[in-house]
Amino acid sequence: MLYSSVGHAGASGYLAAMALFGVSPYVMKPTALTLNIAVALITTARFYRAGHFSWSLSWPFLASSVPLAFVGGAITLPGTVYRVLVGAVLLFAAYRMFWFTDRERSTAPPHLLAALAWGAVLGFISGLTGLGGGIFLSPLLLFMGWANFQETAGASSAFILLNSIAGLLGHVSSVQALSPATLVLALAAVVGALIGSEIGVRRLAGVSYGGCWPWCSSSRARSSSSRGDSHMSDLLVLVRGVGDIGSAVAHRLFGAGYGVVIHDDPDPTTSRRGMAFVDAVFDGQAVLEGVRAVCIDDLEEVKRAVAAHEVIPVSVRPLAPLLAGLQPQVLVDARMRKHTEPQVHRGLADFTIALGPSRVAGLHADVVIETSWDDLGRVITTGASLPLAGEPRAIDGHARDRYVYAPIDGVFRTTFRIGDAVRQGQEVAHIDSTALTAPLDGVLRGLTRNAVLVTVRTKVIEIDPRGRVCSVRGIAERPHRIADGVLAAIRDRKANGFA
Repeated sequence: MLYSSVGHAGASGYLAAMALFGVSPYVMKPTALTLNIAVALITTARFYRAGHFSWSLSWPFLASSVPLAFVGGAITLPGTVYRVLVGAVLLFAAYRMFWFTDRERSTAPPHLLAALAWGAVLGFISGLTGLGGGIFLSPLLLFMGWANFQETAGASSAFILLNSIAGLLGHVSSVQALSPATLVLALAAVVGALIGSEIGVRRLAGVSYGGCWPWCSSSRARSSSSRGDSHMSDLLVLVRGVGDIGSAVAHRLFGAGYGVVIHDDPDPTTSRRGMAFVDAVFDGQAVLEGVRAVCIDDLEEVKRAVAAHEVIPVSVRPLAPLLAGLQPQVLVDARMRKHTEPQVHRGLADFTIALGPSRVAGLHADVVIETSWDDLGRVITTGASLPLAGEPRAIDGHARDRYVYAPIDGVFRTTFRIGDAVRQGQEVAHIDSTALTAPLDGVLRGLTRNAVLVTVRTKVIEIDPRGRVCSVRGIAERPHRIADGVLAAIRDRKANGFA
């Protein structure tokens, strides 16, 4: 259960237990590989459905590892040599568990040759020893900055599954050495995998971990909360907007120990769904960098969730009764409505904060946070934020041409997913009979949810031309800095007392 919660199958645990009980080396390897397959089938399916599997990240490792796992599986080492090798591998894994620390780093895809080389090495070790290889692949991806935590879990589960199958096929005759008790062990492992993978998808996606030892680390949400403003936990903040900016603000305040509720419409058109909690509105829950948001309709349940401080509740109730029922001390308008007249929020709570262009402190809200790259995150107590001007910030020389806007009103339809690779001119979605195509090569960084009603000029597709799947999930630099500005404003107001 614990292994599967982070995309692993538990081979290191199986081998260690069998070695302790004196199981023959000729039984150990096929047993571990068989149990790996049973567990990895479940974890791979679960993490793929959760959107954590990246084909562009995984394929080079799989392409070289699977053939070498077959070769390694075909090699039968003398019993004494096998025990020494497995012992050394397990000791190294244990050393790596303590050596690899909980760190956050920027991510970039691995060089193709590096991925192929590492895949070959890990695949051969997997087949030779009966390990699936995930216990080595996970820290490699994280330490080298090649993937984030969600993508690491997805890649590791598929890596373990295919390499275990290849390793077992490499020495099919070894299956005859399996004990009848293997079936019972496999059933127990499957039950544990069903529970553990569900925990992983729901609660541990995005958790910093050392390999497959999730109990040795904590989620970023809990650790940051314990370091945050615990004396402020009675302060309730309502954040309007479940997009990437509003989600970053909610994530930052939640980690600082504040009670947080997110409010949005029942069918938000947010496109950067890998960088936001927006899918909680559609799926009931979503995870962003270790923090889970849950869509809750009942007002009393929302209050209980705030008090428990384990998840961020998301509400799509009408705003007025939600404000009346919660009576938040702070209201943050993070909807980033750039092309409509700014709404006045001042007076709706003790302290109000507005985000976006042309917001005036003292009129639209008590304070305004600058959202332009010029002076990004500055707290404005008098005057206005900068007006909307210029082009979006360029990525690899592409600015506004990275985006696709709805040409007509209608229902947005797509079968693609965030992180999918697309080619210029490829049809990605359609609104009624109007096809929407990719404006350039890259991966989908933004993609409005399927079956959502959109209006003309709504941003529905965004391409990242760098082709980095790891750049389409998590909190980006701009939302992070804006969230820091919101936190600074609240802390300053708290220090001076609320009205």
